Amino acid sequence: MVESPENYVAAEYQIQRAEALLVSSANSRAWSAQYGRRIFTYEAVWMFGFLLFYMLMNVLWPMISNWLVQMTGLDPTSTVVVQAVPFISTLVWGGIGGAVGALYSLWYHISDQRDFDREFLVWYYTQPLLGMVLGGIVYLLFMTGMMVLQGGSAATDSLGAPAAIADRGDWWFPAELRLRSARASSRRSAAAPRRRRQRRPRRPAPQPRQ
Repeated sequence: MVESPENYVAAEYQIQRAEALLVSSANSRAWSAQYGRRIFTYEAVWMFGFLLFYMLMNVLWPMISNWLVQMTGLDPTSTVVVQAVPFISTLVWGGIGGAVGALYSLWYHISDQRDFDREFLVWYYTQPLLGMVLGGIVYLLFMTGMMVLQGGSAATDSLGAPAAIADRGDWWFPAELRLRSARASSRRSAAAPRRRRQRRPRRPAPQPRQ
């Protein structure tokens, strides 16, 4: 410092930075000991709760579907009843993914980097719920894409396509309407008589006056 006083500012900055790192490390250890077990227990309860719910849903779903049909009066083969299990399963696995991601982040910031900060507690607590929401969004987007693809392919099927589409359920109702409308319009155009253009007789050219 005596030989190069111009580096005094840089040296002071490095000292302050080292002090900040020491304080941050001490706070991280204290916050890890205070909140680490709570967050781990919270995420583990969500994860095992989702797994238990998923197993019970698969076992008891026939009874639940019958009760749903009796309460709502829906057809057992309707879209709501048929697609309920895949939709709920996607929500459950999305929540499990959120809990697993939060547990990995907890290990990474406590054991590996040792920079755990309590300002991110809300992030840890909301991960299972956000995972459920994202799982539902992914399922809806996937089913929308499947409906568009299947609807487009159904419009180009043979004469047996309407019966096959009707057997599949309510998902293909718009495609069936488009197919029937196209065939009805083609039949009307084939049955309509073709009008031939009648040629008008040409007028005789005027004779020159004598």
